[in-house]
Amino acid sequence: MLDVTITAPAVAWYAAIVSTASLALGIFLPLRDRPRIRVSARTNWLVGDSEYDTKEKYICITVANRDRRTVTIQNVGLESKGKGPDYLASDSWRKGPLEAAEGKAQTYLMKQSGLDLDRIKGVIVVDQTGRKWRAKLERGGGQE
Repeated sequence: MLDVTITAPAVAWYAAIVSTASLALGIFLPLRDRPRIRVSARTNWLVGDSEYDTKEKYICITVANRDRRTVTIQNVGLESKGKGPDYLASDSWRKGPLEAAEGKAQTYLMKQSGLDLDRIKGVIVVDQTGRKWRAKLERGGGQE
């Protein structure tokens, strides 16, 4: 017959290994499942689609979901410096809330005419939970 003896140090080492692994998973899993949105925006885009004015320049705002969970984008717009007005992208209210699934992106266009780009602080995106993401408005892009 096989005689197995479990000593106290062996149990202590086993408990230390299991608790360390549990701690690591407890930290890693919430970090892995947090929303991760990438926002980018560029000025001076021309659009060849008949839905939009083909002679107008647009700001193209892209919202990409780098997370495993779907995120619903509620509002997309521009933030002004100081006390100036903020601007909501017309595509944001026209299309309504849009879902960005894992690894997918949504694109919003906003007419550039009538905007003083020097007074724009950056781009802001708000999801349905109220979380906000910001990015700089890159000049150039598209067609100069």
